[in-house]
Amino acid sequence: DQGWADAFQHAGGAYYPKLQISVPFTPATAPKLLVKAEDNPESAKELLARARQHFPQAQVDGVLVQRMERGLAELIIGYRRDPEAGPTVLLGLGGITAELKRSFSVRIAPVSVETAHEMIGEIAELAVLRGFRNLPRGDCEALARSLHALSLLAAMPQVGEAEINPLIVRGEGKGAVAVDGLVALAAGSH
Repeated sequence: DQGWADAFQHAGGAYYPKLQISVPFTPATAPKLLVKAEDNPESAKELLARARQHFPQAQVDGVLVQRMERGLAELIIGYRRDPEAGPTVLLGLGGITAELKRSFSVRIAPVSVETAHEMIGEIAELAVLRGFRNLPRGDCEALARSLHALSLLAAMPQVGEAEINPLIVRGEGKGAVAVDGLVALAAGSH
């Protein structure tokens, strides 16, 4: 319990434990959001108990505790080495909105920061980050730099694909933060 308590204390403020397990995303494996410090480490124990109940044969690799991030938009940025098109980079609506609406822009990678800004401009829903109807502006420069940086994976043939979802875009000048991500090696890479 002390190890759990230390992890929760280090996360500070609002946080959530997320199960690291190789099973489909279900209510049993869903992260518990906005857990407060006084609830630790019971929330992680509860998450583990739900997973064991629903997936008794699964090997649980652990529980990740991370701070709850907030911003103006949740986006997905992705990289894929397509067998026909070559290296590509994607920008789209992320988080749970990625499942609701397929709104995205794709380019051959790598992309410049300027091209990344063009991609941002192509997604109508991202007008909210550009001050649409006097809404607070998002940090589109940080988003463009993030997309550019991910696209540089094109120079690494051992990387087959990578994704950050969600990438939370904060207010103008406040950056963007990757909340979850993965990198997969290309077939035959070690």
